[in-house]
Amino acid sequence: FTNLSANSYRVCANGFGPALAAYECYDNVNHIRHSTPLTITSGATISNVNFVLGDLPDTSQISGRVTGLNNTPLADIEVYAFGDDLPPFVHSAQVTTLVPDATPVPTQPFPPLPPSNYSYYTSSDSQGNYRFTNIAEGAYRLLFRDPTNTHAFEYYNDSGAPEGATIVALGSEQTITNANVQLAPASRIRGAGTIAGQAAPIRFLRAQLKTPLGWYDAMDSENVTSDGHYEISGLPAGVYRVWTYALIPDLYTNYFYQGYYFV
Repeated sequence: FTNLSANSYRVCANGFGPALAAYECYDNVNHIRHSTPLTITSGATISNVNFVLGDLPDTSQISGRVTGLNNTPLADIEVYAFGDDLPPFVHSAQVTTLVPDATPVPTQPFPPLPPSNYSYYTSSDSQGNYRFTNIAEGAYRLLFRDPTNTHAFEYYNDSGAPEGATIVALGSEQTITNANVQLAPASRIRGAGTIAGQAAPIRFLRAQLKTPLGWYDAMDSENVTSDGHYEISGLPAGVYRVWTYALIPDLYTNYFYQGYYFV
């Protein structure tokens, strides 16, 4: 860095490669709040501000076990840890949208430790064990999802929506174990969607889960057949409404099950 004015600075570095995505701040810490300030005077040079990425600076861990209701270990369950940002959902799991339906109630507040700016992904092994390593400190929510939709998705601990999730507050160089979950068998919604006067089926349907704050997008339709039959699976027990839309010439229409619609 050149042409710096006399002041105090903090320096961070990141690197990305085929098998590495690393971030740290000087001197070997994971968060800028813990970095060592570098005070530079007019005309001075500070040397040897060196980094070795990938050596796991003051990062933390979360681990636990995923089982079914009969305590059978569940393998290959997708596990997401996320803070401010919602997790990078795959397939049709998109529990991301809140549609206000009533007077909001206070959400569970984050603890004094701020929400993390990062999201992480891992999966459970053959014994149902999962582990996040090299995690930055922060407050996290955990989401568990069965990619086969045999078991219902769940936010730790036993919630169907982020607002009810237990906040996991992770400090610097802290290890949290036994963040365990038991996933219930998945529920399903089935039906058929067609467009009046057309042979083409409706291709998109979404189940929204009712929560104290409104409706969350829970799952999208899967396996829509040529005659419009659909299945929305992987759902936890709860109260749902089903939403769809159709592109009709000169009309863009959104429908909720039982006739409510808006254009």
